[in-house]
Amino acid sequence: MKRTKRILSVAVCCVAIVSLLASCGEKSCEHEFYLSDYVAPTATENGHNDYACLNCGTTYQEAIPATGEAPPGVVGDDIESTEPEEDVSRAISLLSLPVYSSNGTSVSYEADIEDIDGWRHKDCYQICCSHSETSPNFRRWELAGNYSEVSGTIYMRQGNSCSYWLEFYDGEQLIYTTPRLSSSTTSVDFSFDVTGVEYLTMYSWVDGSNGCWIIADPINITT
Repeated sequence: MKRTKRILSVAVCCVAIVSLLASCGEKSCEHEFYLSDYVAPTATENGHNDYACLNCGTTYQEAIPATGEAPPGVVGDDIESTEPEEDVSRAISLLSLPVYSSNGTSVSYEADIEDIDGWRHKDCYQICCSHSETSPNFRRWELAGNYSEVSGTIYMRQGNSCSYWLEFYDGEQLIYTTPRLSSSTTSVDFSFDVTGVEYLTMYSWVDGSNGCWIIADPINITT
């Protein structure tokens, strides 16, 4: 009986030590989430955005509701409708689209950012701008001619200086340059046509700095 009690006592001590070591090894993480996967919704099924933390690997998912859209020109039992087709265009976040290619983490998702004017932006993106023409920050998407317009607003981040702007290309052809952000122009609205564009590339530039982040809240693309 004494031997049994001694074994149980040792086992309890071992469990306590393991629990203590585990709790001491836990560290809090200041999450830096990025978009790790995107599944587009269909007429009947939800899509989703998947996010993962760059530091600890924590993940979460945001549902994108099903569109509920019936195929155009079909009513009831495949009867051709004489009614005019409704405009089924919709806007989604350009920065959440699957990336065809990029130079790294030039875009990241942020839950809470303060701009230079003191306004806080929730659930938005930030874009890293570069002054290096030999290694520019860029992000490229395959649009396959399925989109019509890009529009959005960009903001100066808290503590930023100099000037910042975005350039958009269709292949090698420049199709749009945003007005520049600066201490006198702290936010910029823009829109441009992307009808028929196969591959859209966004370059982010800064004049007079080694690089800094700006806020995109939002940049949408219309189907």
